[in-house]
Amino acid sequence: MNVFMDKPITPLTGDRSIDLLQREFLQLLKAKRNAGVRFVISCERRMQAGYLYVEKFMKRFMEKFCVPITHVSIHFAGGKWILPYELSDLENHPFKYGYGVLFHSGYHYIDLLARFARLNTFIHEMNMADPALDLAVVRHVDLNHVIERKLLQRFGISEDCEDNVIPPGCGELDVSVLGRYEYKGRYRMNFDLQLLETSVSARNVRSERPGTGRIRQETVHVHLGNLCSIRIASDSFRKLLGSDEPEAFEISIACNPLVAEGVAVQRIDRTGLSGLEPRLPVGASLNGFARCDQLLDFLEGGDARSPLASHADSIALLTQICRAMRTRLPVRR
Repeated sequence: MNVFMDKPITPLTGDRSIDLLQREFLQLLKAKRNAGVRFVISCERRMQAGYLYVEKFMKRFMEKFCVPITHVSIHFAGGKWILPYELSDLENHPFKYGYGVLFHSGYHYIDLLARFARLNTFIHEMNMADPALDLAVVRHVDLNHVIERKLLQRFGISEDCEDNVIPPGCGELDVSVLGRYEYKGRYRMNFDLQLLETSVSARNVRSERPGTGRIRQETVHVHLGNLCSIRIASDSFRKLLGSDEPEAFEISIACNPLVAEGVAVQRIDRTGLSGLEPRLPVGASLNGFARCDQLLDFLEGGDARSPLASHADSIALLTQICRAMRTRLPVRR
């Protein structure tokens, strides 16, 4: 039986050992190979037209000029507004089982970062299994001490929102990571990763169920030394406007004059992307279209550019982030 599944591949729940993330991934990989089946992870940015364009550009540029990626910065904000008393009943993208944003939408960006980092290994050796990193974590109990009770009362929230209604060991809400990939103690690539659920939401908490009104914000910067900088910016603010205009998405690529070859700055917006990919309607959601493409490719016998084995670097990075997070124990109040 072939498998097409969503993330998380293997979650970190409760007090489970961090090492189980890697161990269970390897067990799944071994079982897949022994059974001789296809095992594909739904990770839509691997087939999203904008990211495919950037990845192809970077591969050509890096090969031609032999320049590595020196820094990657990724900022994701999900705008997921969940009130304390709702956490115990939440099953879709839950927090009560001990895992949160890292295993929800955050995994897409962990995977994106790991795939970009892997490109560097075609230029020089780099330890992909053990990046050095530090981080800061916000949990629901932390946010509860920042959002005052009277603020919720202003919006007609009368339910109990005290700390005691938050399930013990609730998963991470926001995570900020600062890290670097190295080889034999030497710098290879720095990165920062912001994975946040605490950002603007379109949810009316007085009348709409948990999980609705999510507003995505996504910004990615990639620097290749002093020769090239790439920015990908996207958001779903149009939900706040009730607009049916094309989604906000823009790629900017700036090159040093020595390597620009006549085009110092490229800008491709959402309409321009459909011009490059005629199969992609201007009004279509880029990520939604990519998810369909992945599923269709899987049904036609392909690997959707996301076979299980190709997630090894992503699982290694996720494991290191979780290991660092375990040392950030909640402050006792």
